[in-house]
Amino acid sequence: MTKTSQIILSLVIVAVATIAFVGIPRIYNIENSDYVTEKDNSSEGVVSPDENKPTTKDVVEEITDELTEEILTFLIEPYKKDCVGIVPMKCMVVNNELFYDTIEGFEFEEGTAYEITVARRKLENVPADASSYAYRLVEILTQQKASPATKATDYNSSRSNRNTGS
Repeated sequence: MTKTSQIILSLVIVAVATIAFVGIPRIYNIENSDYVTEKDNSSEGVVSPDENKPTTKDVVEEITDELTEEILTFLIEPYKKDCVGIVPMKCMVVNNELFYDTIEGFEFEEGTAYEITVARRKLENVPADASSYAYRLVEILTQQKASPATKATDYNSSRSNRNTGS
């Protein structure tokens, strides 16, 4: 994380914490569907905060996640390859390497090559056999069907030649 990102993150956390202690509304007002800072003792009564509305903790976590994400570009080959994680499986080939993880919001279609951008976030306290990162789709830049006659090995070599200018 860059120094600027650390400073921004610190400022956001301080701002959100200040708002929380000074008076983030905690009780839901039925009349205007807004949070209110004090109990509504009117005849309409008081209800608990709407469970679908984000809490201060949710907001801080979301902001922190966005500030700690790294944006990467992935070139994904159109065919998965055999690989072994905990068990034998098929892995996507990303930037000419086997990719064992999943990408939230991305659905791979066999026979289609992709260029995508993803947000990568470092995870904490992960088990030894799990990935240290979580990936989230940001954008599909290009998507191209491979010809049915093209085998995965043919595609790999033609793509690497194209990328090197050969």
